[in-house]
Amino acid sequence: MSEMIDLRDVERRAWTLYFQDGLWDIFFGLLFLGGGLRALTDNLWFYLLVAAGVLVLILGKRWITLPRLGQINYGPQRQARLNVVRLVGFAVMVYTAVVLAMILSGADLSGIPVGWIFVFLVPGVFIIMAYMMDFTRLYGYAILIAAFMVISEMYSYPTDAWAQIVAGLVPLMVGIVLLVRFLRSYPVVDEEMLAKGGENGRS
Repeated sequence: MSEMIDLRDVERRAWTLYFQDGLWDIFFGLLFLGGGLRALTDNLWFYLLVAAGVLVLILGKRWITLPRLGQINYGPQRQARLNVVRLVGFAVMVYTAVVLAMILSGADLSGIPVGWIFVFLVPGVFIIMAYMMDFTRLYGYAILIAAFMVISEMYSYPTDAWAQIVAGLVPLMVGIVLLVRFLRSYPVVDEEMLAKGGENGRS
């Protein structure tokens, strides 16, 4: 029994190590910063920051994190928790798509507090993700996002846009600091050199 607990603890430590690269933080930062700058300037080009955040997360994991930490196959419990996160994320995307479709179609949503629903929905999703992914910084980001969304509901332009920009700058700066620290702490492992070292050790 104690062996199983130790293995779960080791797996959890290995899992949380993947969040030390700051890439998720940079992704969330660019996501909200792009939306805030778009709202502030009415310039569609700022949506490119959102696309940049997606690329940073995907390519960064592939070219920065994996060469330093390697690939780990996690157990069924960890996979089940990830499936919950995927399911929740998919449900929110569907709900958002339905609301946007109704707005674009001219449906009367005046009796539905759509904005306030998102005030509770989006931070709630972040809290679920933080718990299921053992990603503790997401709890702080959930509070930050809730604050900016409440401000957006209570105040109009440009206060709402600036609130979103601040909500993006915080995780972005945290992510950059973590990424620099990660690059310094975990150099790329040269597998060929390791293999040669192993052969020399056996000879």
